[in-house]
Amino acid sequence: LARGAGMLLAVGGVMWLVQLGHEGPLRSDRRDWGGLVLSLVASLLWALNSISLKRGSVGMNLLDVNLFRFGAAFVLLVPQSYLPSARALASSPRSGWSSLLPALLVDCVFGSLSYVYGLANTDLAVGATLSSLAPLISVPFAIAAGEERFHPRRIAAIAATVAGVTLLVVRS
Repeated sequence: LARGAGMLLAVGGVMWLVQLGHEGPLRSDRRDWGGLVLSLVASLLWALNSISLKRGSVGMNLLDVNLFRFGAAFVLLVPQSYLPSARALASSPRSGWSSLLPALLVDCVFGSLSYVYGLANTDLAVGATLSSLAPLISVPFAIAAGEERFHPRRIAAIAATVAGVTLLVVRS
């Protein structure tokens, strides 16, 4: 019962944070609904990725699992770089990308290894939820950096997500 409530609170809190990101309610035009549908598809694929990783990493060296993930990503992403929409990356200033390189490398290595290790060594419900908390973690930093506005509803959404994760992690 506590896990079910935790999942509802965690997912509900994140969904609330996403909704608060819009200035107004979702419009009914194609762009907003298309983005919503693609976000749901991405969530479904991310869930399938978590399940596959959890099952596929049993008894394997986590560095090998991570190298396989990077190899698969490379095979999938390189052809996409030739799409017309990807050409916007080419016009990005060099100093912008080079200044991000250390953070990207740290995230690629330590972030990915942490994700693989976390899913391999926890219950799927706990590991998948904890690995999906980017909105929870990034919003307070964005507020502190002045990129987001402080609002009580945003803090309530974060609190709901924290409460949900707490219920998931704490064993009853």
